Amino acid sequence: MSRLDKLWEDKILSHKRAGQIVKLKDYRPYTVQWDHPDYPRGAKTTKESFKTMDEAKDYCIKIGLEYDLRKIDKVIPSLDPRLSRYKSGYTPMEEEDNIPLVMPCVQTGAGFPTEISNEEVEEYQKKHELPTVGSHRSK
Repeated sequence: MSRLDKLWEDKILSHKRAGQIVKLKDYRPYTVQWDHPDYPRGAKTTKESFKTMDEAKDYCIKIGLEYDLRKIDKVIPSLDPRLSRYKSGYTPMEEEDNIPLVMPCVQTGAGFPTEISNEEVEEYQKKHELPTVGSHRSK
């Protein structure tokens, strides 16, 4: 068998296996993982899996609006007063509102992250009748 035939045979087998995996009962290809902002990075990590992309995106938006995921151990790292650029006094301290808010990503079965757009957040806020103040902000 030529080398190209072997490569195509492997590719066809992998597609067949992927189809079998999808048929498994309770298969959840969409994963959302995030760190709790009140703890050090990796200390309290939550990982949820979902059957549909819509469920996963709704969960991402809910978490992003509920928690300020810019923070690590209750501090936004780029606003840490111990940074040398702020200690020197040469650079003025940034304001918290200037730092963009963070939403978790949905990781697909193939491992590719899918980000949440501002439009999806606005639709979610309208659907659930949440106040919209600024970008990604419900509080």
